[in-house]
Amino acid sequence: MAKISKTQLENLLLDACDIIRGKAEASQFKELIFGIIFLKRLSDQFDQDKNAAIAKWEAEGKSEKVINRHLENQTFAVFKLPEDAHWNSLKNLTEKVGKKLTQALKKIEEANDEIETDLLKQIDYTKKIGSKAISDTVLKNLINHFDSKIPLSDDDFAFEDLLGTCYEYLIAHFADNSGKKGGEHYTPSEVVRLMVGLVEPTEGMHIYDPTVGSGGMLIQSRKYVESRGGNAENLRLYGQDSEGSAWRICTINHILHGAYSQMNIKQGDTLNEPLHANGGIDRIFDRVLANPPFSQDYSWAELPGNEAAKEARFPIRLPEKDKGDFMFIQHMLNVLKEDGKCATVVPLGPLFRGSTELEARKKFIDDKTLRAVIALPPSLFYNTSIPAAIMIFDMEGGEDRSGVLFINASKGFEDCAKQNKLREEDIEKILHVYRNPELPVPSYSKVVTWAELESEEGAYNCNIRRWVNNTDMPTPQDVRAHLHGGVPLSEIENAANYWSAYNGVRGDVFQEAE
Repeated sequence: MAKISKTQLENLLLDACDIIRGKAEASQFKELIFGIIFLKRLSDQFDQDKNAAIAKWEAEGKSEKVINRHLENQTFAVFKLPEDAHWNSLKNLTEKVGKKLTQALKKIEEANDEIETDLLKQIDYTKKIGSKAISDTVLKNLINHFDSKIPLSDDDFAFEDLLGTCYEYLIAHFADNSGKKGGEHYTPSEVVRLMVGLVEPTEGMHIYDPTVGSGGMLIQSRKYVESRGGNAENLRLYGQDSEGSAWRICTINHILHGAYSQMNIKQGDTLNEPLHANGGIDRIFDRVLANPPFSQDYSWAELPGNEAAKEARFPIRLPEKDKGDFMFIQHMLNVLKEDGKCATVVPLGPLFRGSTELEARKKFIDDKTLRAVIALPPSLFYNTSIPAAIMIFDMEGGEDRSGVLFINASKGFEDCAKQNKLREEDIEKILHVYRNPELPVPSYSKVVTWAELESEEGAYNCNIRRWVNNTDMPTPQDVRAHLHGGVPLSEIENAANYWSAYNGVRGDVFQEAE
């Protein structure tokens, strides 16, 4: 039987959206569809593991009685699956469909102590949208759609982790079609891959995302380690998000990617309620990756602890009117190990504004922890059109670095209708220049020394264009060519490398005017 391709599964998911389109808000599609996907995926994998276990036990000569006892205890399965929560018990439902789907998810959660409380129970198919819940007919059509198409066990996929990959694809689809609501938990995969490549995680590390959203940074860290021959199972993945829907989707995402045992995802406001690293005061993480909400409000009064405790976490107290961009960064640096690295997305304003944001930049530069600042192309993110950059921090080796690397990558992108996109060549160029900072690229990169940044002229200003201006020079105009015709001599001379490769062509094609 042919393996299921990525395109096939993507089309299946998008067709499922069409079934419930108009029956629910786009922001609710993910949970409605993924609850059913979870039930189908868990059941298909359960059956695959069951059949493999039976074959193994029979080959080992185990008696029918012993095999039945193993089957009854479900010792072969990653997750225990109650019989009335199995897909075979759900696919023929004709009445109270929403209620029974909701109960099935609840029973799976209750049967598995390792599944965190309320992860699945809060997916509610009986919830009213407006004055009515989704009808049994629509839910039955959704069940039939997944039942009649393709199985969702590991052996059916064309490559490992197909379903998890498509999960991320569908998150992107919702972001495309529902604006801010759909995109607020999603960082485009190209940006995620770039950021992970910048900090280069390796096996055995503890990796943290304080604004975890759908979990893309953590999942990509696993893929990065695997792609370089490392054992991604040795990673430990930590995240936190203030929204319950993000926490739930992130956790299910990790389950579908086979990373459930490695993760520790919490729900709560990271600044006001830090739930990792002993309340945000211990240095336990090797890598921190984040795309915090831009210019989020914060309240100094709501931060935990007394004044001394707050100042220990946040040496630079930003006025609340300046928002919390550098508050998030101070939290990230506070939980990094002494040799840790961090990459975070920031809006451009904090890079050059004065007041206490200047004081924060001064600390980053004086401590020599800021390693690079990279300007991104416009309109990459689903939830904002605000120009953005990536700041990279490296907690060790600052004294050995000559300064901060500035990369102006704002012109390297594919111009798409809704959102621009980083191409593979754009990502590779950024990574190559970042890893080889001693080779500056004109109008693209430059290492600005610590002394330059600290000088009166530099003034701790991290405005990327100040140091790497990639503004196009005006095209020189040849008045004589405009008046009399012909090709300006300067344009011919600029193509000297071509003429040297094809001897005699220049003389054959062009003749200088008298």
